[in-house]
Amino acid sequence: MMTPPPAATAATAARDATAPATPGRIPARGLAAYLLVTFGVMAAVIAPFALTDASSLVLASLIPFVQWVPALAAVVAERVEPSGRPVRETLALRPPRGGLVRGAVTTTAVFAAVLAVHLAASLALGVSAWRPVDGAALSALMVLPVALGMMLTTTGEELGWRGWLTTALAPLGALRAALTIGAIWSLWHLPLLLVYADRGEMAGREVIVTGVNLVLGALVLSALRLRTGSVWPAALGHALMNSLLVFGYSSLIVPSRELATGDYWAFAAIGWACWVVAAAAVWTRRAQA
Repeated sequence: MMTPPPAATAATAARDATAPATPGRIPARGLAAYLLVTFGVMAAVIAPFALTDASSLVLASLIPFVQWVPALAAVVAERVEPSGRPVRETLALRPPRGGLVRGAVTTTAVFAAVLAVHLAASLALGVSAWRPVDGAALSALMVLPVALGMMLTTTGEELGWRGWLTTALAPLGALRAALTIGAIWSLWHLPLLLVYADRGEMAGREVIVTGVNLVLGALVLSALRLRTGSVWPAALGHALMNSLLVFGYSSLIVPSRELATGDYWAFAAIGWACWVVAAAAVWTRRAQA
């Protein structure tokens, strides 16, 4: 076998490094680049707060920028191993099937149902108690506008997780890809949760429950993305997790952090059941579509 000259070898290596990913397989180099950027930047941001007494307020101010890291990682991954597809397809930037309004209504209904059923079941079983805060009615009117505003940051995350990464892991199959992405997404949040726990701003049990919630919530977000063929419902759903659900759990009932141990875990288990049922419902409708 003839050995190509060094110049030819270098040219071949350079061409292979930028060749489009083969359809039907996971882009290993692109995936490695995506994970390196997302976890690397998160570690770099969290490290000063884990090692020093730097203010948590400063950390909170950095989070909106960190939320755009997955989008940056998606760009880097595409440079490392191009998919050969249009960006609009790779990131699922097309409008939702059925239109933007229908997609927004469906997404809002799904997350409102998760909250309503979780609260109703918890109250009926005596796990929690109804305790609206002052001004809860007025705050409720602001939930949707706040969610729309939060899409300025959640879109950054979703372009990575339910956009590029969902496309990259498609060869795994829809459900396996969604579970994998949910696990990675939860793990990505873990350093932040551990910093809050170390500072006494979050209990250990809250770290566990939040981690599981992220995995199960990711199933719903992935189902919405796959059902509509668009990343936009996932971006809105993510924003509703950070606004509608936070409002309901913190402003309408006894906050879970105040619950006794048994009630706390019962409340968490009811919530997990709600996530599973919601994911199954959206997934079933996706299959029918």
